[in-house]
Amino acid sequence: MKNYVDEKQFKADVRRYAREHNIKGNEIGRLWQEIMLDDLLERISVSKYRDNFILKGGFCCRLLLVSIKDPRKTLMLR
Repeated sequence: MKNYVDEKQFKADVRRYAREHNIKGNEIGRLWQEIMLDDLLERISVSKYRDNFILKGGFCCRLLLVSIKDPRKTLMLR
């Protein structure tokens, strides 16, 4: 993911992505959740505590299933 200088730039890119991909309503909330979860998992994976985590839960499974069912859900911010 791109490194952002500030929060406004990040939010503008997410809004642009949602507009370009016709994402509306509840789907925007899911998009934010997916972005935040992806960022959290990336931070955990490079932390010195990465071997101390056990991740489980329905939210992660739902994200995987949605990605498999709808491959265009992949998020690429530039």
